[in-house]
Amino acid sequence: MIARYTIIDTKITEIWPLEQVKNYLRISHDYDDALIESLVTGAIDSAEKFTGLSLYPRQVVCNITNAAASIHLKYIPVLNIQAVYLLKKETKKSINDDFGYAQPDTHCLHFADIYKRQKLEIEYVSGYENNIPRSIQHGILMHVAAMYEHTENSMNLSSKIRDLYTPYRIMKI
Repeated sequence: MIARYTIIDTKITEIWPLEQVKNYLRISHDYDDALIESLVTGAIDSAEKFTGLSLYPRQVVCNITNAAASIHLKYIPVLNIQAVYLLKKETKKSINDDFGYAQPDTHCLHFADIYKRQKLEIEYVSGYENNIPRSIQHGILMHVAAMYEHTENSMNLSSKIRDLYTPYRIMKI
């Protein structure tokens, strides 16, 4: 089975207002605002890489060639399976009602036997909608503070931040 993922859209949502981040950093001036916003973006990227989670909602298309019995979706958590299609030559047939079933706790789709070894397309939304776990949010703030205060070697996650992220980490095999 070959699965190719394409991110169609990412909805960047504000996790905290800039003033809240500045308050956490105990900063009252405005001349570092662009830097702080950039540090927040970098810390979120690091959190996503470490945990394997999509923190922002993402519209994803997964094209599968030679489908197996099931697939663990790459971008998680899965918010919504929008459509599943069977691809045959030049046609794209919706199979939403009978493709099989989704197993939300494992982010896995199980396909009906008739769709095994077929070409399929899955459209789904991954990420969080205003409910990123508090531990991850706090770890991101801690990382922003470390990057702001200590410019050298600050891109590395401290053990305290890793401890906050580890319960949410998705191990990929």
